[in-house]
Amino acid sequence: MKNTVNVQLAGKSYNLTSDDNPEYTIKLSNELNKRMDIIKGASGNLSALDAALLCAMDLLDELTKANSNIENIRMQIKDYVDDAGQARLKADESQKELRVLRAKVAELQTELKKRTTVIRYDNEKVENAREMLSKEINAAIHSPVHPAGQANHAAQANQPAQQNRPDRPNQQSFFNRPAGTQDNK
Repeated sequence: MKNTVNVQLAGKSYNLTSDDNPEYTIKLSNELNKRMDIIKGASGNLSALDAALLCAMDLLDELTKANSNIENIRMQIKDYVDDAGQARLKADESQKELRVLRAKVAELQTELKKRTTVIRYDNEKVENAREMLSKEINAAIHSPVHPAGQANHAAQANQPAQQNRPDRPNQQSFFNRPAGTQDNK
């Protein structure tokens, strides 16, 4: 809706028609009068026309600089948006690479587990090599030590395995026993 407003500019009355509300138009006319008074006061005795022309130049300068700043801000925003898009693409690529690497790690962990798992046929139990080693170490640590000490143990170790043991006359060692025979107990 068009509004007609009567304003005073440089001492003359003007009827202005505008789509803006009347208060805004009056505010603009008051600002223009102030600027013209400042220019007249700084330059001495200028005519209203000269003051209006200098004021128009001043306002045009402000408008041009403001538009230039707006364009610079638009360009910066565009650059930021472009940079953000590139960063997003790199992040997506990194996420894909991370998924591939995680799958590879899982594959390698499965392969490692396969390679470190041993089937013990004596009791048909599947054990992890680390668990087996740990059990064997604990068994060695907790096995009883003979009171005679290491000398007796070393002597027994040097005896041939095929020889019958004198303390057990009717038993043969495991290694020289005929196949299919059992201990007589």
